[in-house]
Amino acid sequence: MEKKSLGRGLDDISDIFLSTRKDKQEDKNKLGGFSSDSDNTEIKCEIEEDVIVRKNIAYPNTPYAQQDILKSLSKHLEENYSVKRIELRKTDRISQPGIKKSIEERIAIYIYGGTTRL
Repeated sequence: MEKKSLGRGLDDISDIFLSTRKDKQEDKNKLGGFSSDSDNTEIKCEIEEDVIVRKNIAYPNTPYAQQDILKSLSKHLEENYSVKRIELRKTDRISQPGIKKSIEERIAIYIYGGTTRL
């Protein structure tokens, strides 16, 4: 009876794996000059990441819009958001025969100075 060959011997297979490992190491050395010792060392660094998310919350002009805004403000304050600036507007319209007058008053309430976060 004939012995059937699997095609490659153990030596051939181990050479394939070893040459693949050597090729990968050579590629690393070409890219960044890493040695096998430096692959095992841990780089000690400090990472600081700032992410800013900006949201615009708009309410339709309904009779209850101001109450909805106040509820939203209260909810966000309870979730540890802080108030940096509030803008208020008041418009008085006076209409008399022959005279139309509109008075707009704007008030800005804000925190100034320093960059301390609460």
